[in-house]
Amino acid sequence: MVSMAAMPPLIVACLDEILIRQVRRPILTGVLLGLLVALQFFVGTELLVISVIALTFGLGLVALVALRNRATSMRSLHYAGVALASALVTASVLLSYPLWFALAGPAHLSGPVWGAGAPTSYVGTVFKNFLEPAPAIPIVGTLTHRYGGYQAPVLSGQYIGFGMAAVLVGGLVVWRRDARICLFAVVGAASIALSLGLHSHNWTPWRLFVRAPLMENIIPSRFLMVTYLCAAVLLGLVVDHARSMVIGGRYRPADPVAAASGIEAASPRPLRRAIATFIGVTVASAALVPWASYFSAGMPLTVQVVRLPTWFAKVAPTLRGHHVVLAFPVPFASMQSAMTWQAVDKMSFSMAGGGGPGGLIARAGPEAAGQTVLGDLSTADPSPAAAVVSQVEVDAVRKALRGWRVTTVVLPDTTGLQSYVQVYQIRSIIVLITAATGRLPIRQADAWVWQGVDKLPSVSIPRAALATCGSGPSNGTATSIYRAAECVVANVTTTRHNP
Repeated sequence: MVSMAAMPPLIVACLDEILIRQVRRPILTGVLLGLLVALQFFVGTELLVISVIALTFGLGLVALVALRNRATSMRSLHYAGVALASALVTASVLLSYPLWFALAGPAHLSGPVWGAGAPTSYVGTVFKNFLEPAPAIPIVGTLTHRYGGYQAPVLSGQYIGFGMAAVLVGGLVVWRRDARICLFAVVGAASIALSLGLHSHNWTPWRLFVRAPLMENIIPSRFLMVTYLCAAVLLGLVVDHARSMVIGGRYRPADPVAAASGIEAASPRPLRRAIATFIGVTVASAALVPWASYFSAGMPLTVQVVRLPTWFAKVAPTLRGHHVVLAFPVPFASMQSAMTWQAVDKMSFSMAGGGGPGGLIARAGPEAAGQTVLGDLSTADPSPAAAVVSQVEVDAVRKALRGWRVTTVVLPDTTGLQSYVQVYQIRSIIVLITAATGRLPIRQADAWVWQGVDKLPSVSIPRAALATCGSGPSNGTATSIYRAAECVVANVTTTRHNP
């Protein structure tokens, strides 16, 4: 939701047209602004709220300047009023039902979405790390490589660099009479202050917001999205001023009003234009080269084709009727590739579990114990010996399978797939699911599959038998793994049938 941040710059561009340029039709510009707000709602509500806070602050500054400026015409105010009203109506029509559904719908999350006690509001920036990147934390890199698709080094998310800071501060000092530079400098500074989050012993501006409704779910460090946007606009303005200062004369940056009226600015001489371009590139390089050099450690940005396990490529698309699949690695334990496999299959089956706030153990309800067991086994590191499965864990998993109404359990062969989809405790998972269902798995399309899980009786197995059947290496040949399952089935006892 923060990797896709195309809407905020476009929203700012619309506001620039509405408040400053006022060339295009106000209703059309307002409708476009409303559409962009609606799109951002579906991309990420958190970034939308952050953008609204920043824009409210910026609009307040613009309004104060306009009220103090006697040159502000009624026509300009009327244009802005019509455009903003159009935006408000458009966004309200498009978001009335989605907003209700998110805040009060049948599956809404109330209170802190990441669970009570989550340090969300304390996830803030450190001021010195804007100029000096924080050192990499090895454990963070290890976790991202193990649990997610991001395989590059974990770099600082707030580094701007001395070069960028020097250019922006210098530009603010030299061209402080430019209202645009002052506006974005103030909004950018405010976003930095808000990004600091909460500190245990120091007062920060975020304390003014954190107790407002829903604000406890905002991660303050994500105000950096506003900081970066303001820095980009400021850099563009500073570079533009530096070029214009060299060119001099009647030349100015492209003026849409002049262009619309057919007035063309006088072109500078080729030599002066070349010098101005050189100055502009030099200023931009001074700001961007140190920053780009640091982030080059994460380059090039690449994508990989999703490689499906054989079962999900060949068998899943042929499923008929309603199926609820529990797939390993389970998607509620930080390893969420199974959700991608479901999406590639065009959601032809339902899936037990999911990522995000809905996948928290605190929200699992009666299935919490089983979800914990499955998650721990799914993400366990490789070990020579299989993990010991207990009867309590078997009962908890059986209860979870029933609560989720699982019809099929699939443990695919992940050999040859990416490191972040590997499951290592194969024997223990086979013993656990076989004991919970009382049924042998079948070997289908390079996967262990338990079918008809929703129609199985309750079973029990002696603790000693569980230990015996589960003894051995965590992985092994298909024959040895199947023997472990046969051992479980040979020792189970039916206790009662499902209602």
